[in-house]
Amino acid sequence: MIYKQLLLSAAALTCLASGARAAVVTETYDFTLTNFVDIINNAVAPIPTVTGSFTVTFDPLVSVTSQTTGFTFNTTPGLPSDSPIGFSVFGASSPIGDATIAVGGTASGPNEVFGDTNDPIVFFNIPNASDPADASLVICSQPGFACGNFSGNETVFASGYALAGTSSVFFATTETVTSPPVTPGVPEPSTWAMIILGFAGLGFMGYRRTDKTALNVA
Repeated sequence: MIYKQLLLSAAALTCLASGARAAVVTETYDFTLTNFVDIINNAVAPIPTVTGSFTVTFDPLVSVTSQTTGFTFNTTPGLPSDSPIGFSVFGASSPIGDATIAVGGTASGPNEVFGDTNDPIVFFNIPNASDPADASLVICSQPGFACGNFSGNETVFASGYALAGTSSVFFATTETVTSPPVTPGVPEPSTWAMIILGFAGLGFMGYRRTDKTALNVA
């Protein structure tokens, strides 16, 4: 009987632990992009520094494409876009795997940019899906990306912008990202239900054990 009670206690605590952690998160990333290079025409970047903020609700383990709701995206100066801004998530394959979020115009996809268009593109890399607040921007100088004057192409993953009237594509070589501390959210009703059920189960088992001991003593 004691063994059975221990199993029930473990099950209740498992429900409590699993229910208290939601997969969907809301994060805010404040970023700066600087030292842009033109990978097509070797032109000087007309906008030398871009700062911005990106707030998004997402699941780091779930991939989505060209979502246009559930986020805010602002840059200074304001980068023009010929199509609505959206985001795509390349979900991690495991809770400790890496996830990527691309933000940009949805005409060709947030993860693509082409010359002769107004099209911003910002790539956030999250190395550990269980810690989505820890993010950096994918930039030209990141290992594995050939990016620089005449050495890159328009399909590499990087952060920057394109402007109408020129075939140039400007990618940043320097970045910073900060994620402001987030106040822990209030558990959802389903989570509260699991918590209450878990404690109720533990209390009931404690009562049954006490009652049985009293009968044996009598």
